[in-house]
Amino acid sequence: MVLDLRRALFSEMATVQVGMLGVQGSALPFEPMVHLMAPSSPELWFLAEPDSDLVKAIEGSSTAAYCVTGRNHDLHACLTGPVRLAPDRRGLERVWSISAEAMFPGGLSNIDWTPLQVKVAEAVVWARPESAVVPGMEMILSTLQEQTLTDDKRQVLRF
Repeated sequence: MVLDLRRALFSEMATVQVGMLGVQGSALPFEPMVHLMAPSSPELWFLAEPDSDLVKAIEGSSTAAYCVTGRNHDLHACLTGPVRLAPDRRGLERVWSISAEAMFPGGLSNIDWTPLQVKVAEAVVWARPESAVVPGMEMILSTLQEQTLTDDKRQVLRF
């Protein structure tokens, strides 16, 4: 079975809207964040507290890393690209959704958070077309039967 990792990545990110966001080169730990995105878009939006360490770590040419895990733990990805503070909010309006409205019931006009924009340049994606249980069983069986494991499909996507 051929797996289109680009499509699988965006499909999972539309369902699982939480990952870990960090600024490369910063000593800060990654933080759990909710992402907003348009379908099949290499542009991610986040809302961060204005006085947070994450916002303070973003400088003119900062690069973000955002790691996500699929709902069945059969897809893992790390997306990287330039991050910027986006006080204009116009891009955020394009990706505003029902799920965003559920998290921020006052809507965009009532948000005291700082929008962050990440233009994803690259994503490293690891995926298996099977459920999360199958790889575990393969590992156990390979240990018992001295068989080699099948590798996960890994691909670097450039945007």
